[in-house]
Amino acid sequence: MLAGIPRATTELTSNMAYVAMVGFSEFKTGLNLWDKLVSGDAVNIMEAVGSKVISRIYGSDPLGGRLIDTSVLSKKTGIGESSLKGGFRNVINTIHNNSTKKVKNAVELTADTLVSTPDKIMMRPLWFGSFSNAFKDITGVQPDFEKIAARDVDYMIKYQDAMDSAGKVADEKVTMAGIVDNPFMNSLRSYVPSDVSALTKSFKIFNNFMNKFMIGEFLTARRGALAMVGNGNISKTEGAKLMAAVVARMTVYSVMLSMVSQFFYGLFLDDEDEDDEKSFAQKLGQGLASTLTSLLLGRDFGNAMRSVVNYGVEKVNEKYLDFLRDGEYDPYEDAIQYTFIPPEKKGKSLEAFDVLANVSGPYAPSLKSMAFITKKLTETPKKEGDAIERQEQERNIRIPLEVLGNLGYVPMYKDIRSIVNKSIYSELDKEMDKKGESKEEFKPMGLNKTDLKRYYPEIYEQYYGEGTEAGAKRKLEYEKNRLEREMKDEYYQYVPKQRSKAGFGGKGFGTGTGKKSGGFGSKGFGK
Repeated sequence: MLAGIPRATTELTSNMAYVAMVGFSEFKTGLNLWDKLVSGDAVNIMEAVGSKVISRIYGSDPLGGRLIDTSVLSKKTGIGESSLKGGFRNVINTIHNNSTKKVKNAVELTADTLVSTPDKIMMRPLWFGSFSNAFKDITGVQPDFEKIAARDVDYMIKYQDAMDSAGKVADEKVTMAGIVDNPFMNSLRSYVPSDVSALTKSFKIFNNFMNKFMIGEFLTARRGALAMVGNGNISKTEGAKLMAAVVARMTVYSVMLSMVSQFFYGLFLDDEDEDDEKSFAQKLGQGLASTLTSLLLGRDFGNAMRSVVNYGVEKVNEKYLDFLRDGEYDPYEDAIQYTFIPPEKKGKSLEAFDVLANVSGPYAPSLKSMAFITKKLTETPKKEGDAIERQEQERNIRIPLEVLGNLGYVPMYKDIRSIVNKSIYSELDKEMDKKGESKEEFKPMGLNKTDLKRYYPEIYEQYYGEGTEAGAKRKLEYEKNRLEREMKDEYYQYVPKQRSKAGFGGKGFGTGTGKKSGGFGSKGFGK
């Protein structure tokens, strides 16, 4: 779900932004100790110091990072199970472990390396640099890493207290730079007990999925904010730097991911028809809005509460944050928070399934792939030339890719899948662009769609409502966007807005258009 070249590049860049603001001197010192941190003595040094983050930085488990929790690389199928298996099943498992399982392991190793390397590139020098600087501040001399690795008795006795203190400083720096996998140093909110009911466990999996790194960012930012008001174990200046570093890292991540993805996919596809209307200032504003709403409103909540908060955030974004976009609000391009509420599908029966898929955590890609495969294998054959070709590509190319990718046999599956999807639906994009270019935009009352919808909703419905040609075109555009982006980056896979007739966020709320014109929000209110 996470492994990809654009994401790895963005992760490394955002980590560099963080370290440059709060740990530049320590990182620089660590780079000067490169021969030590890449040597076989690196782990021995951390063990002698008593570090608690060894498995995070040098662990044998390659699947480590702020965005993931565990690995299955070394797990064998059918071996070590608690129950006995039949002879035939054991034979199949043995064949699998010695053939296709090795292929799958290689694919997983590639993915794990892409996910964990950006963190480790920054964390290893940061730990050794932080330890070295702290040790020198305490003792006045540089640490002798050779004696520490060899556990020289006289040296260890003389500098034991200094090593303990410096080790704690280094562990703390690394913990804030990248969430650790030590269960005793992690937030208890991410812990899923094994002795709870299946329903409770399912809810906790959904509630905690992809949430560990956000909780870590909030806790780090909160520490900086408390220090800024004099309530912390670091100075006010350090607290301000820490707060700014978290904001910078999250904003850089949000802004760069889409830009790097567009550049990367452009190397393989002809994207001349893809017109990016947003300025860099608008992209930066959108990323900053995403960061601030995550820290201030999302806080350390689980996904259940975040989904409610994010829905309200998107309602505000749609109505008031026009300056962050050009034209009408597009939930795929303009959203600043992810919401688990699926798009409204009038007349379709998969809405309940979509809700289930969106709250199924790590199983969401597989469930959505199953739904797509079922739909494409059972749909009516197309009759138009382009539609026929597109349907054949979906059945002969995309479906096999979905199956093999979800089973773990396609290296860099996320990137390959995005490229294939863009290629399949590129003609659909061009058709929509031609239709859009063939007609000059009509502006009733001299207002664009966004302003007309805000100030004159009745006139907007007259020209652009669901029953008009523009409304039909808008539905086609949404369908095109959904097909193109449905399995793009899960973190940025935003869903279309829900249209409600009443209630909070509905058209009638606060507008004074109900039966009683003197209600809340009407011109007569308060007179």
